[in-house]
Amino acid sequence: MTADRDKAALGRVLWRKVCFNIDGMALGATICALAEKGILAELAGTAEPLSVDGLATRYGARRGFLHLAVWLLASQGLVKRSGGGETARASLSEEGRAWLPFLAAYDGFPGLLTAAMALLAGNADEDACELWETALHRLSASLPGAGETMGERVRLHVTGPLVAVALRRLTGNDTQNKGVLPQPCWRALAAQGWAEEGAEGFIFSGEGEMALDMAAQYFMPLSYLPTFSRVPEMLFGDMPPILERDASGSERHLDRALDIEASGAVFTRVCAGPFLELALPLFDREELAAQPGYVIDTGCGNGTLLKELFHAIASRTRRGKALSEFPLVMVGTEYNPVASQTTRAALEAEGIPHLVVAGDVGDPDGLGKTLAGHGIDARQALHVGKSVIHNRRYQAPRDATAVRQREPGPPGVFVDEEGGLIEPGDMAQNLVEHFRAWLPWTRRHGMLVIEAHTVAPELAAARVGNHPMAYLDASHGFSCQYLMEAGPYRDLAREAGFIALSSHDFITGLVGRPLLSLDYFMPADVFGLEGLL
Repeated sequence: MTADRDKAALGRVLWRKVCFNIDGMALGATICALAEKGILAELAGTAEPLSVDGLATRYGARRGFLHLAVWLLASQGLVKRSGGGETARASLSEEGRAWLPFLAAYDGFPGLLTAAMALLAGNADEDACELWETALHRLSASLPGAGETMGERVRLHVTGPLVAVALRRLTGNDTQNKGVLPQPCWRALAAQGWAEEGAEGFIFSGEGEMALDMAAQYFMPLSYLPTFSRVPEMLFGDMPPILERDASGSERHLDRALDIEASGAVFTRVCAGPFLELALPLFDREELAAQPGYVIDTGCGNGTLLKELFHAIASRTRRGKALSEFPLVMVGTEYNPVASQTTRAALEAEGIPHLVVAGDVGDPDGLGKTLAGHGIDARQALHVGKSVIHNRRYQAPRDATAVRQREPGPPGVFVDEEGGLIEPGDMAQNLVEHFRAWLPWTRRHGMLVIEAHTVAPELAAARVGNHPMAYLDASHGFSCQYLMEAGPYRDLAREAGFIALSSHDFITGLVGRPLLSLDYFMPADVFGLEGLL
């Protein structure tokens, strides 16, 4: 029992280090930009809360992104935030004032992110290594030793990108660079207490061996390093288009291949069991002809959801025993060519009947027309999706009257592609209209969706070091995705005309609220309940 308690205690220490590393990856460039512009100094110079809009005007910041920066620092307990939307105000907390003396540690952080991306790609060029060696030397000379101090928290912030690169190269799929680490990576691991330098080089400590088992926690944050490195431009500079694509149509703001790999792993590890519990009964009904003829995954990623669902149906349901008579086609839709190619290859490799087409979660009518051209009636499908609703492109609400009649909208900071602030009421109406667009396509078999969520900053701040909220909010906010708390999200789905026949929450222990949800939505009018919502 003593050994188990010791291992559990070590696990808690390890998890805090992981969380602070990931916090730093997401926040470092934001902190650097705010410090260089003088915004943090102005907050330090007064005890009175300052208008975020006023700060944006005085410092030439893009309004939406500055509101997001304040939200991020509030979720870390470094800033106190009050109000919402255009009324938001900010002041430094006591913890934030204790943090101010360490701001110099974040100097040049965007350049460190760029160097980390070079090392992640297997490019151990001298400039990238030298930049990190200098940063590590500066940290060791200027920050106090290990312990539960603000200085140690800052050290974990700054070394986070390099630790993440090291763990990815040690455990990832890149066989050419796997296990081969530049010296700065080893030094960053040693600074964490995860490696020790001996006569024959570095070796892992016991805690480091445990860290290797948690390496996947860093992979999704790593995929967003291109976004994080551009934050100063987004806040104050000549902002490049956030969602620009290269000549092949692939996004520039993240490593989509790494993102979908990590997302698929999250589905398998966290969501698959409850998802299959809700999905499989739909294929176990006695009337096989009344079952869905297709499963359409809008935003299919790497095809993991479609693969696992098909194999489960085939092996565990009545439908699986009659696939020759009642075939089932798995349809993946994507706007990203990397994801489309990955899904197509994965389904082909396993002999799963499939179709992969271009599609946009924000345009179900357009998707229906595309599939009709392939002989598929999207109204005869079970629609599924994982973390794609928040990734829709924002469109101004069509019903301006409904926006004016709303109470203040859901908590959150929502930013358009120009860096402007979307008021919460507009975002709420946008989500209602999004759901309503899906009603005609889901009346037969419904919509089974997994969605990611944010939480209020005060909840996140109360448990800082125990959750990945800095990454979730920064990666989604700076790439114009629209995370919402689980409660308001479900309320707005109900307002739009859906009823949740079954629901499940995931990852509730980190901040006391779900960070992922699963709902089986059906249009309420199918049951004659639309007037009761």
